Amino acid sequence: MRSLLIRPLALGSLVVTQCVFLLTAPPLSGQAIEGTIQGAARSEEVGGPISFAFVRLLPVNGDTATIRKVVTGDAGHFSFARVPAADYRLELLRIGYRPVVSSVLRVKQGETLQHEFRVASQRFQLPTVTVVAAGKCVGPADVAADSPLGEIWNEARKGVDIRRAFELQYRFARTFRQNAVLRLRVGGARPNVRVDTLLHEPDSVTVRERRRLAGFAREGYARGNLLTLPDERQLFDDQFLRDHCLDPAIRKVDGVLGLAFRPARPERGRIRIEGTIWVDSTSYLMRRLDVEWLDGNRRIGDAVVDYTDMPVGGSALRLPVGGRAALYRITGPMSLAVRSASATFTHEYHDFARVQ
Repeated sequence: MRSLLIRPLALGSLVVTQCVFLLTAPPLSGQAIEGTIQGAARSEEVGGPISFAFVRLLPVNGDTATIRKVVTGDAGHFSFARVPAADYRLELLRIGYRPVVSSVLRVKQGETLQHEFRVASQRFQLPTVTVVAAGKCVGPADVAADSPLGEIWNEARKGVDIRRAFELQYRFARTFRQNAVLRLRVGGARPNVRVDTLLHEPDSVTVRERRRLAGFAREGYARGNLLTLPDERQLFDDQFLRDHCLDPAIRKVDGVLGLAFRPARPERGRIRIEGTIWVDSTSYLMRRLDVEWLDGNRRIGDAVVDYTDMPVGGSALRLPVGGRAALYRITGPMSLAVRSASATFTHEYHDFARVQ
């Protein structure tokens, strides 16, 4: 959910913004025979609701084009409306719980089916660390084959899917505050404060994300003094692992696991990134993202983004809440007046409203 913009030309401001995820499928329309599936997800041990679990509606006939996805609300409820009459299964995924697939549900015209998931908790135990050759970096095939790394990577992707589905179903506001400092070659430091409030609308998620992905493919992670920071969805995307590789040595520090990444190959004329994705050692939800920008072998900037659970209704969702960023080297005409820039930033979320 992040972009890092460093624009010394515009009052020397360092701008860090957040973007959002997408996970959706085309709505099923034009069907004359439809029904509804409603349900809830509850913990098998205590009976309480499982909020923000990822639920997929899977046609038994295997038609992947008609798979639909929702996320449970803070009370654990979910609903699929206007479902064409056919046979389906429901699949529930939630970090910290065992994956569950329902028995076959037959949707009939005008009927509403009810289904309740009772889900057992699950804690992944990290296997014994395997000694690997120094400097080794693994790509998609090796990540899938590496048991500890693959397990953590796949569990963390569940959290990304939940976040994507959430942002396609909820409207909310985000207030961004940034305190930047531009370090001039003459005249000392120049402060700049920026506050913006943005309204997140679910129907704009897909367009923004496609535009963002196209920008990465076309321009890489920087243009001049403009640095771009990928979000979780991009970090855990298959395309990211085709362009980057992971260090198989998993780091464990103070209850968090670190997955280090770096470019898989050099790219002439493009700014690259490397860093570490930090996730909780028990829930595998994002805790922190560390990123450095590289121009060849020279580091030109870095950023840290922190995450925490934010209250949404009667539950909580893991969201980025702030961090810091720095640009060590200014390029272009502004380099004559500016040596470097840095900033701290925070995000506040409010006015959550479910719209789907």
